[in-house]
Amino acid sequence: MNTNLKQKRVVITPVFNEEENIVRILNQIITRTTFLIIINDGSTDSSKEKIEEWKRDKKGVFFISYDINQGASTALKKGYAFVRYLWQKGLIGPDDLIIEMDSDGQHDPLYIDVLSERFIKLENYDVVLGRRDFSNYPLYKKIGNKGLTIIASTLGGFKYKDVESNFRVTRTRVLVEILDYFIGYRYSGAFEFGIISGRLGHRIDNGSEIKVPLYRSGTNLWDGFHVLVTGIIACIKVLFKIRNRSID
Repeated sequence: MNTNLKQKRVVITPVFNEEENIVRILNQIITRTTFLIIINDGSTDSSKEKIEEWKRDKKGVFFISYDINQGASTALKKGYAFVRYLWQKGLIGPDDLIIEMDSDGQHDPLYIDVLSERFIKLENYDVVLGRRDFSNYPLYKKIGNKGLTIIASTLGGFKYKDVESNFRVTRTRVLVEILDYFIGYRYSGAFEFGIISGRLGHRIDNGSEIKVPLYRSGTNLWDGFHVLVTGIIACIKVLFKIRNRSID
């Protein structure tokens, strides 16, 4: 755990069947953050056991585990709610940095520092969202991402370059505000976040390119439909100020 940071950093990362790489990824994350929130989303391999063993001698690590897979966005919603809990308990402040990233190797932990430093340099911004290098992505994935990015830009009122990146830095108070409207169904998280954040008038930066060392597909066309519908509902919720009644 890095305790020498001027602003506290909280990393949220969901995990699903990552037994081969999870310890390596977590070792790279832990040196760059103050608190680490890991959400095991119903892994059926040894990921849970490996994380439990790894965290035994670590401070500032919070591990939430579920037996049934519900999708990355549902897991992230639990992580967002835990950030709110840390704020309520006084362990973090309203302007401390919340970093969201994947644990499957597509997000290099080195960019925790890069995106956090960019966030601090921009001073008054609310969200810094990494823009992926798509050199390792298949054509259909590039087209799908472009389509969702255009739709999110239209619904959110901010012109994104890559809304589906899911490697972002924000502030505690901004994340908690987004949580008021966040649905978190299956894989809708990045799309929802982008729309909600734009509609709430947050100051967003999506210009910092991040290299993606590998491509891993976990979604299909049906998932894309769910993402689109959930994003539209999230947009309506913000427009009509329909906040979530409770967050578990």
